[in-house]
Amino acid sequence: MVSSERLNKVRLVFAKSYQPVTQSILLLYCRSIKYFVFRPAQVYILKKEEGGRHKPFVSNYQPQMYIRTGDVAATITLPEGKEFIMPGEDATFTISLMFDIALEQGLRFTLREGSRTVGTGVVTKIIE
Repeated sequence: MVSSERLNKVRLVFAKSYQPVTQSILLLYCRSIKYFVFRPAQVYILKKEEGGRHKPFVSNYQPQMYIRTGDVAATITLPEGKEFIMPGEDATFTISLMFDIALEQGLRFTLREGSRTVGTGVVTKIIE
């Protein structure tokens, strides 16, 4: 548990406006977390019967990626020799995020298309 005095110092140093620390604020040491745009992932694409896609997708498919409590637009790039991914398939491919986001190896995420969940996966490797 962090003392109230230490939290006040953190608020004054890292926040331009004084505000109480709430559950949604993340306090970290400087440079203790890195942000990434590209990374490979192991993903399971849901079948039609599971509520997923009806048709396969190709490279440059752009779903929304939900990570922890946030979402970011993503572009999927399939490996060479792989033309498309069928629903129900377990695949490894590279995901390019629209903007930097804090990631770590083993982090789980969900791919969504509108209100439909089309896949779920895990970050397999971090590429800096």
